[in-house]
Amino acid sequence: MRSTAPTTPRPPLAYRIGVSGHRHDRLQAAELTQLAAGLHHVCRAAAREVADFHAEHRDLFATHPPIVRAISSLAEGVDRLFAEAALASGLELHCVFPFPRSEFEQDFVGSSGREPDSRERFRTLAAQATACLELDGSRTDEPGAYTMCGHVVVAQVDLLVVVWDGHRGDKRGGTEDAAAHALGSGVPVLWIDAQQPHRWQVLPDGKQLPYAERTGRATPARDADPEGLRAAIRRQLRVPADSGQAASSRAPEADLRRFYHDRPRVHAFAAIWPLFRRLVGDFQWRRSRERAAPADARPQPLFPPAPADPTSGRLTAYYTWADNLSVRSADRYRSAFVLAFLLAALAVGMALLPMGTSLDLEGPAAIACNVVELVAIALILVLVSVGLRAGWHERWIDYRLLAEMIRQLQITAPAGGGQPLPQLPAHWSAYGHPRSSWMGWYVRAIERWLGMPTGVVDRHRLAGDLTRLELMLRSQGSFHELASERAHRIEHRLHWCGIATLVVTAVCCILHLLLHPWHPPSRVTAALTFFCGFLPALGAAVAGISNQGEFRRIGKRSRAMQEQLRLLVGETQRLRERLADEHAQRPMSPAVAELAARTARLMVTEVLDWRVVFLDQPLRPPA
Repeated sequence: MRSTAPTTPRPPLAYRIGVSGHRHDRLQAAELTQLAAGLHHVCRAAAREVADFHAEHRDLFATHPPIVRAISSLAEGVDRLFAEAALASGLELHCVFPFPRSEFEQDFVGSSGREPDSRERFRTLAAQATACLELDGSRTDEPGAYTMCGHVVVAQVDLLVVVWDGHRGDKRGGTEDAAAHALGSGVPVLWIDAQQPHRWQVLPDGKQLPYAERTGRATPARDADPEGLRAAIRRQLRVPADSGQAASSRAPEADLRRFYHDRPRVHAFAAIWPLFRRLVGDFQWRRSRERAAPADARPQPLFPPAPADPTSGRLTAYYTWADNLSVRSADRYRSAFVLAFLLAALAVGMALLPMGTSLDLEGPAAIACNVVELVAIALILVLVSVGLRAGWHERWIDYRLLAEMIRQLQITAPAGGGQPLPQLPAHWSAYGHPRSSWMGWYVRAIERWLGMPTGVVDRHRLAGDLTRLELMLRSQGSFHELASERAHRIEHRLHWCGIATLVVTAVCCILHLLLHPWHPPSRVTAALTFFCGFLPALGAAVAGISNQGEFRRIGKRSRAMQEQLRLLVGETQRLRERLADEHAQRPMSPAVAELAARTARLMVTEVLDWRVVFLDQPLRPPA
């Protein structure tokens, strides 16, 4: 019988190719038929390579057929040639326009349009697109509108096809600008010579378009680069071979497959940590409904999706699965170290108990104490061994980062943005870059599948985006407030518990010294001896739990994040006021997209910093 248990949601395989190229004024020396054939060849080669990769790695993806998308603005010239070649090759077509559609069509009317029936050709292609995003560019700043459009294209593609004639025009918002932005953003560029389309090559990220003298012309280094195209596609689609994390001996693909086979199972043993958190952090035996969310274990869920964006609700299943796995792994890891420290104190107590109660050291009661001591030590070793073998610590950290990276897509996707990965400090290199991890691969695959947002970017839509962003910021602020308060209470109470054991130990030592010269050994002096040995062990266990849990650092980081989120809430409110100004002519989508990107980077950076802290706190014996 086939199992009906829920399984890890796997993303469908998708790949995205965008285009940036000249209009008719720069294509006068081009052979358009040959150029169209070259674009058709690139689209077919990419589709064939993606299909081959899917056949070889079918188990990494959902059962959907592979998807190859073409991203174009449908401007006259190269953009339309590429869109037609993509459709003829069986690719999906997604479009982004620098202006609302009715305004953009004015480029293709009368003397502005260089093609016969240009507007009808535009409408025919747009009708075949499965997604169209109409930006709020202004004619008062056309270069700025085209730059904004080009940046959205780059954010939505894995490969940018650049049809360039090799002459430097340095036009803002033009082909060279888009190519430079792509290469600077880590997107490989396939450069096709506009005048000799049989000459093309793939420029890897970090490179630049070649420079030539003003009177000269740059050309690709070879007639064609099919192997470069194949290598670029496979390099982006395959799981990284090395995570770059010095402490990890496993390949990222092995961790990805482990994630695919993991299930958010509930273990009775893992309830130790939630119980400890409620008792020490809240002084509650039962979980209260008002404080149901474990603030130090998980953030608030995804904020409401954008109604105008059909892709927004698709992230919930991916986020929920990763979040549940993270919480379960965190409960097991934290329960393990809490129990291990308490068992270590129990083992010391059992060793001292026969002397502290004046038991016959050869009697059955003393032997029972020794057995309990051995069982406690054995349980510690079993806990640590099982936890290390099962990877509770690593799974918790990986799944938490994965869930947060998925959640940040909900912030940037409605604006056409991509995966928000900030520049990492150099000293974090030993912990691996998220892009080189299986988590980065998984989120990137989801991002590819989401595709281009659709609809008209007007003030009403932007106001809705800001409202959802503010709700999410306030929710995160509440989460960090709860996390800070709870972490502070746990750290404070554990600290004073340790102080109390130290003070009581000192009192017992003093009493023992005072009684020893005047009284022969008795039950009282034996009990004092027991407490003088057991209480320091208990205090060490409490200090170990506090240090392993990093409660003080969690509290400080959450307080700092709460302040940063409060500032971002203020910015969303100021942007909403600007949107309400009906006389303002300046496009507002760049400001909203930039605020969403900054919010996502802030939250991802916070999680990455958290990851660095806890990667150095693996499960280990309390010795």
